[in-house]
Amino acid sequence: MKKLNRKIFLSACVATMVASSAHAVMGGVSFTDSNLKDENKNGNYSFIVDKDTGSIYNISSVIGSSFDGKTNKFINHLNIDAAKSTFNVGANGQDAEIGHYFDGEKDKFYSFNIKAKEIIFDGKNNALGQDTSLNVGNTGVIEGNLALLNGADLFISNGTLGSQSTNGSLLVKGNFSATNANLDFYGNHSFHITGKANITNSTFSATNAPVSENGIFLLSADGGFNKNITTSNTAGVYTAISTADALGLSAEEAKKYNESFDSIKVNIKDVDHEIKVVGNSLYISANVNTKAWNENIKTNGLAKSLKEAQKLALESMIAEYTRLMNEAPGVQPKADAKQDFTKADYQQIIRDLTGKMNAIDVNDKSPVFNNQIDAVLGSILTSNRQQAAGSALTDAMVGNAQQAKNVVNSARESANNSNRQGAIQVINLANEMAISTRMMQDRNQGENSVWSNAFGGANMIGSESDSVYGITLGIDRQFSDSVLFGAYLTYADSKLNYNSISQDADNLQFGAYSRITNGQHEFDIKTYAQFSYTDQERFLNGTSNKSDYTQTFLGASGAYGYVFNMGDKFDIKPLIGLNVYYGKTPDYTENGLWAQKVYSMDSFAASAEIGAEFRKGFDGGSYFYITPKIEQFFATSGNDFKGHFTGSSMNYHVAGAEKDKTFGKILIGSNISVTDRFSIDLSVGAKQILGNKDDNTDETYVTGNIGVKYSF
Repeated sequence: MKKLNRKIFLSACVATMVASSAHAVMGGVSFTDSNLKDENKNGNYSFIVDKDTGSIYNISSVIGSSFDGKTNKFINHLNIDAAKSTFNVGANGQDAEIGHYFDGEKDKFYSFNIKAKEIIFDGKNNALGQDTSLNVGNTGVIEGNLALLNGADLFISNGTLGSQSTNGSLLVKGNFSATNANLDFYGNHSFHITGKANITNSTFSATNAPVSENGIFLLSADGGFNKNITTSNTAGVYTAISTADALGLSAEEAKKYNESFDSIKVNIKDVDHEIKVVGNSLYISANVNTKAWNENIKTNGLAKSLKEAQKLALESMIAEYTRLMNEAPGVQPKADAKQDFTKADYQQIIRDLTGKMNAIDVNDKSPVFNNQIDAVLGSILTSNRQQAAGSALTDAMVGNAQQAKNVVNSARESANNSNRQGAIQVINLANEMAISTRMMQDRNQGENSVWSNAFGGANMIGSESDSVYGITLGIDRQFSDSVLFGAYLTYADSKLNYNSISQDADNLQFGAYSRITNGQHEFDIKTYAQFSYTDQERFLNGTSNKSDYTQTFLGASGAYGYVFNMGDKFDIKPLIGLNVYYGKTPDYTENGLWAQKVYSMDSFAASAEIGAEFRKGFDGGSYFYITPKIEQFFATSGNDFKGHFTGSSMNYHVAGAEKDKTFGKILIGSNISVTDRFSIDLSVGAKQILGNKDDNTDETYVTGNIGVKYSF
């Protein structure tokens, strides 16, 4: 087990200072901070060789550590321009390092651009507790060849750990070689070589690293790799655990200690790792023994299989913390402002882990986490999603199964999204206004109209807001004084985002509508069918999982209103209505790291509306209206999310919220007569959830319309 010290992130160690008597290690001249110049007094230090004849420079100190921020600015950037020269970096009684220093309070990482024939980090003279390292927590560029030898370290860190954040990336414009070296990566780092990489007898470590379909990225090389790179090196996957968290300390209690993280390599049941080359990139790839998990689950059940994995993981964690305990100080010096964690602290961690392990009864059939999370883990461990399975099981055994929880949460969001029928809301709102405008116009028997309506609006779900825009073409006829009948076709482009789900759809809606009048009684009927050709992304655990499918929506509505003529062409019509909605999302299969086969989901809902229409007519046939409504759903039902990870036969189920929601709605519009036959329509509308929200999620749908009508 390794300790995450200041070489990669955090430490309470005292910074190593530069000795002025540093001497040449392999011939050549000594190179220290004194060789650097800060011409602009801004922390950008340079060493430029005007007439480079191919010198050798030896570095046996921590570059940047002598600048105190007072006499000299702290180093922000290092620039070395010595294209024909060679730099040898090696500890010699003290650490030798480029890219990082400790200012007495905090770790500091600086960017660098080094132009040299070759820069060699050689750890052959490392004494106990000394390191020779290239530590990249900022942007680093080496124009030349880079070599690591004899226990030298390369650290590249990109991410946040505790109070420290880094953004490490390394570009080597040349060849890279490593022999008996340590290559240690934290987070989502970047490491690219334009030449060839030749790495032997070295160790790769990846801590808290993101996982792709190929595994955990290590490095890429345009010139490829040595043939035995996958067999002559070893690799390990680690998890950074806060020592304070392992002790169960509160945030206030943790302030008494120096911030500390332990990088733990946990033994995960039926999961191992290997180095793999994919194209010009190198990865640590997880191998999950899917056959063993399938057989174990069939024989012993899912709960017992997971509990056996838990015990194995805890055993390995106890062994790791025991090793760390042996390295920890026995007594904390009283003079220190903050404490380091001591042997006694690690003994407590070991006791806690041992108690947790002994409390596990593998024959107890109760879930390890809960039924849903256990089912997700069972599905992924018996799937062909090897990298995701290794990551999810490690997270479950070491952490709190957050990755599996994210899968469950996304499934719930998918079920809610199916019930919500978000793809039709703005389209229906726009068409409701357009059709209301048609129905209010005075007509002569036998009169025909063609009309067009362009609209643009937004779906606002939770904190997300995305656009909907489209066009409707329609035709209708006044068959008698009392019967109007029409039909329409709508195309709309809609986008919808909510938490883990992003959808982009091309929508076609076909509909028909009618108004039947009898004196002051008005009966309105509308029905529609919509097909939404949807491209979907579900974002799970930092990755995108894509799918496409065609959703189907059917709907019908009827409303009755009685018109009160208030005089001066002003009418008020109280109204009541009934709506039914049906939606179907078909089976689909995703592509991506966490790809799943998802089964079809049907949803049905019925609602009642109550409202009033206020309309004012003007000379020439123009008019203006406002219609506020309340819509109350009273019958909502939908299928659970049911799916499994690709290659598995183990399904899991997650139910949606299925709440009977209450919406407020307002339509405002006007018709402007240009001629007896031609008019222009303008309208805006909004629909806002008022009560019974899904998982306390707000919903708002708004649209604006502009339309034209021609009568003949």
